[in-house]
Amino acid sequence: MSHRGLPAAAVSMVAAVTMAACASVRTEEASPGPPSAPAAAGMHKIKHVIVIMMENRSFDSYFGTYPGADGIRKGVCLPDPRNGGCDRPYPDHLDSNQNEPHNAGSAARDINHGKMNGFVAEAETFCPSGQPCRPDVMGYHTGSDIPNYWAYARNYVLNDHMFESVRSWSLPSHVYEFSAWSARCRSPRAPRS
Repeated sequence: MSHRGLPAAAVSMVAAVTMAACASVRTEEASPGPPSAPAAAGMHKIKHVIVIMMENRSFDSYFGTYPGADGIRKGVCLPDPRNGGCDRPYPDHLDSNQNEPHNAGSAARDINHGKMNGFVAEAETFCPSGQPCRPDVMGYHTGSDIPNYWAYARNYVLNDHMFESVRSWSLPSHVYEFSAWSARCRSPRAPRS
């Protein structure tokens, strides 16, 4: 959907959204007694970091039209080999989306050597043969669909240049989120003595 993000049909996504909640410095009434400790500065002001992992979504799927974000580009239209012409992004207000397929091979075909134009064609491979097909890969949500997410973006941090680490399905993405590593080992390591 955009030049820089993988759409929802490509992969399970670490979405792309990281929210950091910074605690404000408390102001206390002046009282006699020992002086209070100096206020925290820099990173030490951060009290909580909240990471929201969006399952099977891209940045553009949730925040493609968020004001000021590097989201869906004007005039985007991706080739539609099954129906002819091209498909433009559209608001999709449904709560449930198919967003198929979710694997590394499909992600490579979606990305298409950096052209970022294979998403519709790849999603159409999941449509039954001989039946009408309109994959939801070009659909995006608006602030009225997901008001809490947009409120987080408005009140905290919205990272519109964060990309997924694993071009695959959900489990490897979840493992990578916690360990910064996700792989299949061919054989177990020998136990340490």
